[in-house]
Amino acid sequence: MWAPPPVLDAVAVRPLVAHYQHWDWFSADGTFRLDEGRLECAVFPLSGKRPRYAKDAADAPDWVVAYRVTDVGTGGSLVYAPCLAGWPDGFDEFTSGATCALLDGTFLGPDEMSTSTGRGDQRAMGHLPIAESLPLLRPGSTRWLYTHLNNTNPVVARDCAARGRIAAAGAAVAEDGARYEL
Repeated sequence: MWAPPPVLDAVAVRPLVAHYQHWDWFSADGTFRLDEGRLECAVFPLSGKRPRYAKDAADAPDWVVAYRVTDVGTGGSLVYAPCLAGWPDGFDEFTSGATCALLDGTFLGPDEMSTSTGRGDQRAMGHLPIAESLPLLRPGSTRWLYTHLNNTNPVVARDCAARGRIAAAGAAVAEDGARYEL
């Protein structure tokens, strides 16, 4: 199991799952190798927003991270950033040249849930709305896909007009069960 250092420190379930199966726990920081060295994984800190289960834990800049997994043999790479609160400095470079980038698509707009929950701006929840990330995407060889959709997000519907805006920006909504080859 790989996780950023503050998450490893806060995961209270570790002793419980040890009774069922042996787990190796590794710190996911910097760069590490998987699958007998065939995959290289780089970690990029996205935010210091702690999850609710760790509200009393120490501050750290890498509570939320993105991963870039590169197939060493083919050179293809996938970036996975399902909880993107903003577009931090250096994220353009981290995603540059990636074959595919799976981005946070939790909400289409910043006030999507405010009428039903009274929670207000979804950015405070740690999710950059699709409408605000679309202008930040760089055209090129990277295939940009939105994942981690909330059930309030209108782009869940395949015939949603916003899907046309997403496509016009050179992106798409990831489909359930899709496979991405690097």
